[in-house]
Amino acid sequence: MPEKPAMKKRKEWFFITPLKIQYTNEMEKALHGAHGIGYETYRHDCGKRIEVEKRREEEYVESKIVAENIGGVLSSGT
Repeated sequence: MPEKPAMKKRKEWFFITPLKIQYTNEMEKALHGAHGIGYETYRHDCGKRIEVEKRREEEYVESKIVAENIGGVLSSGT
């Protein structure tokens, strides 16, 4: 099984504030399906929100790598 590429650590500071968002039933289902929590928990539990955002960041990096690999295969004509 191939190893995951090392993620670059960001040296950014950020503030976590309570979210004031309106969400649809579909958004609630998607968040719960992908991360196992609902928006109320996401809004109020900073620890859970950080876990979700870290997972989203990892998935984003992985998808960029896949897209780059697919792009290279498609552009090479194979």
